[in-house]
Amino acid sequence: MFKKLLGSSSLLMLSNIIVAVGGLVFISLVAKKLTISEFGIFAVIQTYVLAVNSLLNFQTWYTVVKYLPRIENNKLFFSLLKYSYKLDLITAVIGTITSIVLIYFVGTILNISEYYYSIVQLFSFSILFNITGTATGYFRSINNYKIFLYSDILATTFKVLSSLICYFYFSSIEAYLIVLLLSYFIKSFYLNLLLIYDKFTQIIIADISLIRSEFSDLREYSVVTSVTSGFDVLFRQADTLLVSVFFGVQYAGIFKMIKTFMGLITQITTPIYIVLFPMVNDYVIKNKKLELKKIALHSIFLFASLGIAFFFIFVSIEDKLITSLFNSSYLQYTDYLNIYLMITLLSIIFTILHPITNLIGLHKEIMYLTIIKLILFVLLIYFLKDIYEFNGFLIAVFIETILTIVIKYIWVNRWYRK
Repeated sequence: MFKKLLGSSSLLMLSNIIVAVGGLVFISLVAKKLTISEFGIFAVIQTYVLAVNSLLNFQTWYTVVKYLPRIENNKLFFSLLKYSYKLDLITAVIGTITSIVLIYFVGTILNISEYYYSIVQLFSFSILFNITGTATGYFRSINNYKIFLYSDILATTFKVLSSLICYFYFSSIEAYLIVLLLSYFIKSFYLNLLLIYDKFTQIIIADISLIRSEFSDLREYSVVTSVTSGFDVLFRQADTLLVSVFFGVQYAGIFKMIKTFMGLITQITTPIYIVLFPMVNDYVIKNKKLELKKIALHSIFLFASLGIAFFFIFVSIEDKLITSLFNSSYLQYTDYLNIYLMITLLSIIFTILHPITNLIGLHKEIMYLTIIKLILFVLLIYFLKDIYEFNGFLIAVFIETILTIVIKYIWVNRWYRK
């Protein structure tokens, strides 16, 4: 199990390391050229569009990964791909239009001036240019993780080279956001081209009703998992928006610095979650509870050991990292960075709980939990900000993390006892 896990996740991890390093170079160039407040505006615009995308654009890879292994003939195979692509396209169009229009209503709340509305609307097309759900689900299902490595190399190379040109010749918030927009398009185009170049006709003429009749819970699972994942991603993206709303764009810039370092960690740990998902699905389908419990315990122990070691190494070099990647004005905020790092590592330690709860039939419960957490999170920040200032935000993040772990542990433990 762990040999397969490490083998598959190593390619994704290499891919994510490339993305992380490229992203770090990109963010470093942006941060060095812009003031903290301008950097905050950049972060808020990027996060706003990502938040709309996550909430309205379906995460169809969950559906493809779940049902593709159960398909036994080509008609159902192409029917599933057409069903998934249709959801991808419809929700991407809806998300793009929503992002373009919504900025007129929430721009002031997010502390984005009208001067930036046009670039927000242009960057909103990244939703439409970033349709990767079906292709992602397909290549994950067949264990072809090299594709993601190649796509990330292409997109990251373009992003780094283009950002260097911007840095030296026409550095601006607009220029860097356009670079991001085009890098998303490059990756999306590559992944989808590899999937459909010899299947396009079969997908177009496929009958979607075939896959719907074969799996009666297909539509419900697609909707529930996408809404759940959307709110989950929104929760992780909305924190930057909430920081801007409650504390201003200056703190949004500070928080972007913090999340940049956290992004390096999640780029390394996310591949393990991605590989765990179909593997956990196999154990759940075959009802191998004892084997799954053993893997879960090993996973928690492994992440805990690595997390503790990483924390002490990072703290010992963080000042040098901040100075070299950003600038010395960010050094006064290292306490915030360290607290957020500890909370992030705590969440990573219990990563295994997330795919298990998703696959044992609790996707509706997870959706409700995610929505309730988001509401609770906003309320906590609102009531704590005047007492503890930015530390109140960190306290809210900690409470949300503990609440998620405890509730999902209770759910999984109840399932084991059945």
